Amino acid sequence: MINFLKLFVFLLLFVFSGISLKAQGIELDSIVRSFDRKCDCNSYKDSSEKAYVNCLESELENPFFHRTDYLLLSNYWASTDEKKSYNYALEYFSLGGHFSSGVDSSLLKKHILISKKKENYFNKFYWLSHSNEQKRDSLLKSNERLAKAIIELKPYDQFFRANKKQNLKVLGDSNLEGSGWKLQIQLDSLNRAFLSAILDSTWITIDAYGSEAAKVAWLIAQHADQDLKFQERCLRLMLAAYPKDRTSSGMNLAYLIDRLSINRQGYQYFGTQFSYQDGEIKPKPIKNPELVNQRRKLVYLPTLEKYLDSSKKHIENQ
Repeated sequence: MINFLKLFVFLLLFVFSGISLKAQGIELDSIVRSFDRKCDCNSYKDSSEKAYVNCLESELENPFFHRTDYLLLSNYWASTDEKKSYNYALEYFSLGGHFSSGVDSSLLKKHILISKKKENYFNKFYWLSHSNEQKRDSLLKSNERLAKAIIELKPYDQFFRANKKQNLKVLGDSNLEGSGWKLQIQLDSLNRAFLSAILDSTWITIDAYGSEAAKVAWLIAQHADQDLKFQERCLRLMLAAYPKDRTSSGMNLAYLIDRLSINRQGYQYFGTQFSYQDGEIKPKPIKNPELVNQRRKLVYLPTLEKYLDSSKKHIENQ
């Protein structure tokens, strides 16, 4: 009887642990679902400014909505709806926006014009912008040494991936490719250990560490195929950071989503992952391939056809 109870408890724990693991696993399908509908605002740019702005407003909940778009919306409504204009500008600054960099000069000019009509609005924006800039400078300064340490990991990440032909030539034997990759996997493991020790509850963002450190951290996550738990952890942190870190590229998120999805589910969404067959580059399986270019456009990637064509030319010229 006691053995039966032990077995029963063990089975319950097994079932619940399975449910728990499933619940903890990031739902990639739900993240990408918002891309599976017609929401390409850029196509309206040339036809109608109002249509473009209305489209942007309909996409405010999109997880890849760029923070500078709030400023664009604010400028559009500046002359006709001051309340809307103010609210969108406020949203931009509440997400960490600032005047000094990363903002189109024509947009800044419009805000200067707004200030003449509503000086108290502009004063508040200026104060928020100044505060954001100070925070950003302070973060960059306090993280400077750590950012440099992260940047120094790049050569290890690219040891065998970059200039593969040259590496094989240095090794002196094309049969040593397997050995080269084994060493690369070991270096990747060391990079992951270093980055994992740094990460707590936040990602290595551009605002806090600078663009180069953020890029290297993403590269390490992208190449973490030997440790999917770490890869998923990085994606979770990137997604959590993105609402405030909208200077970062949605393109990087798309690549990491695809990489994790291929590793876990055997298919991708944005068509960023490829295989080489008989000297030809081919995309790995894509879920709902009829939607791939729609998704790619939203993260500023060229059409899959255009990318494949340029890749083919690049291979032929090598």
